[in-house]
Amino acid sequence: MKTPSGISVARWETSSRAFTGASAGLLVLLALVPLGFGPNTTNKLTQLFILVILAVMWNALAGFAGLVSVGQQAFIGIGAYSTVLLADTAGVNAYLAVVLSPRSRVRSRCPCRCWPFGCAEASSRSACGSLPRPCV
Repeated sequence: MKTPSGISVARWETSSRAFTGASAGLLVLLALVPLGFGPNTTNKLTQLFILVILAVMWNALAGFAGLVSVGQQAFIGIGAYSTVLLADTAGVNAYLAVVLSPRSRVRSRCPCRCWPFGCAEASSRSACGSLPRPCV
């Protein structure tokens, strides 16, 4: 594609096709890791990639955008809490709990609409007691 200034922009050259194919192959290999390796290796790789996701989110927010926010850490933390709660209390498979946790109503088992770290509303403090308590 030629621009008005005469600069040529090329998309999907040989190198970009090769990189896309290699990335797709790597993704397929990583998806097959639980079948070929033990639970320890799968656990270590899962933890590594969660930390990589957090680092990339932090770099995108603070590095490129210049924003200082910890909302993404809270989002990951609440998602992890609901995943573990589903896996432990409901007996759901851990990988299935990752998919189901955003759609679950983990908070609804508490009488006062508590978040994992205490009551969400000041008016519900009387139902929870004098101090906010975790919903466990």
